[in-house]
Amino acid sequence: MEDFDHVYRFELLETEHQEFVDGHSKLTIDTSLDFLADKCQKMIPMDSSVQPIWMVVHTTYQEELQLLIDHARDVAKIEQVEPKFVILSDVPPTRFRNTLS
Repeated sequence: MEDFDHVYRFELLETEHQEFVDGHSKLTIDTSLDFLADKCQKMIPMDSSVQPIWMVVHTTYQEELQLLIDHARDVAKIEQVEPKFVILSDVPPTRFRNTLS
């Protein structure tokens, strides 16, 4: 049963997860979310008056997501920026409400 025409895969999957993806999609496309700051700055002028938006994307494990959120906050402090954080996860947001202040 194929539910999707194609799936974008950003990392290698566990065997069981890959078998599920293979069974539910016609095509799996490998891709990445590489951030190349020098190229992005040439393509999109950075407006220093606009608060940056940073995304943290992870699924399932609350502890791992919390580590990624904490890491993003640490990097923001090092870079001396105050971004807005967007968290994309299947973990309920109420568990992290106080961690982004």
